[in-house]
Amino acid sequence: MKKKIIFILAIILFIFFTTSCSIAKFSTNENINFSILIDKSGEITQEISFPTQEDEFGFSATEKEKYVKELEMEIKTRLFFPYFINFYTTSVLKGSEEYRLGGGKASYDLPKYESKTKTVKFSFSFSDAEVWNFYHESQDKSEGITIQKGVFVNRGKTKSPFIFSQKIVNEGKEQTLGEYFYLILSSVQSKYAKEEQQLAKPSFSYAYKVSTNKIHTNADYKGEEEGLYTNVWQVTFDDLSTEKNVEIYVYNPNRANWYIFALALTAILMAIIFVLHILKKKKRKAKNAKIFLV
Repeated sequence: MKKKIIFILAIILFIFFTTSCSIAKFSTNENINFSILIDKSGEITQEISFPTQEDEFGFSATEKEKYVKELEMEIKTRLFFPYFINFYTTSVLKGSEEYRLGGGKASYDLPKYESKTKTVKFSFSFSDAEVWNFYHESQDKSEGITIQKGVFVNRGKTKSPFIFSQKIVNEGKEQTLGEYFYLILSSVQSKYAKEEQQLAKPSFSYAYKVSTNKIHTNADYKGEEEGLYTNVWQVTFDDLSTEKNVEIYVYNPNRANWYIFALALTAILMAIIFVLHILKKKKRKAKNAKIFLV
């Protein structure tokens, strides 16, 4: 019996460590990444990051600094400012001083290079879901939330296309959002690449990070890091045109039915106990009667 328990524990530990390793091998720092982070306070951060791929160039310190600054400026001009202007225009048109971009409830970080991750990233943060919806209501391309009611569990589901596969029009030409993001990156890299040097095209990922494990998804990668449950969807450059959906599920108990079930179960148990008590009482009387006759 002892050997059997040790064997089962060994299998469990093997599954645990191999699963952890497979999650750890995946890193969004190697991709052009769009992420949504919802922390325990309810603050929502929208972050976009680009891999510099600097190791493939063999830069000197001076060349690297020049390359990074140019990449920061290109991302700021062609991506950050369009986002900023769109958000700023939204706040002006809606006439909200409370939710003004750059205020206490809606803030931003300019594109900045991070040496540890070798990425350039920028972000916009919103203090809660109400502020997030204020800025994103008109941009929601999801199918909305659908509710499937069950006897004991209700399922809420939201479904939307993979963000980098969505179509946009750039200079009169239709392309995916991923192709446009890559165009920003490659426009700087092409100035520093050696003759006939071909850099690997990065993949694209969408990361959804939340503080609760009650969220279920169809993500390609799932794991837990720094107290947040992370779900990541990934597509290669060549597969940007393929259909891929991001699906998020939330399961909630149907409380009314659970209460009815609990009351019914309690009533049944009480009835069984009552019947058993009656039968036991009758059996005792029959036994006593038999003793008396003897």
